[in-house]
Amino acid sequence: MTGERRVVVGARGEHLQHALVLVAERELDEQHPRQVGRAGVDRAEVHLRVLELLAQTAQKSEDWARSLTLAQQILREDPFREDVHCHLMRAHAAQGNRVAVKEQYETLSALLLRELGVEPGQETQRVYRESVK
Repeated sequence: MTGERRVVVGARGEHLQHALVLVAERELDEQHPRQVGRAGVDRAEVHLRVLELLAQTAQKSEDWARSLTLAQQILREDPFREDVHCHLMRAHAAQGNRVAVKEQYETLSALLLRELGVEPGQETQRVYRESVK
């Protein structure tokens, strides 16, 4: 029964995600019909924000698989989001997967060093330390 419930919740979550994106796009069209895609509001930003909210909601409800999937979608679009890397580390830690926590942190560290010449921020380092305990 639990497996069946997860399938239903997962399907609802996917429908919710799609609905939120459509609503956000509609509101953008109504508020800024000529600005979307130009100097105004960017649909991609709205889409990422919706994904972020859904990932946070999934994490709060301990739906780790969905939380991970949504966060990974965000990073495909914007790999420099330290907050999302932290989100992934927390989700992996909650599942007891310290190896994945370490890999996530190392991926971020390598990206930041290679592209920007910097280390992860203090908050990210704190999340990492707490996640591998």
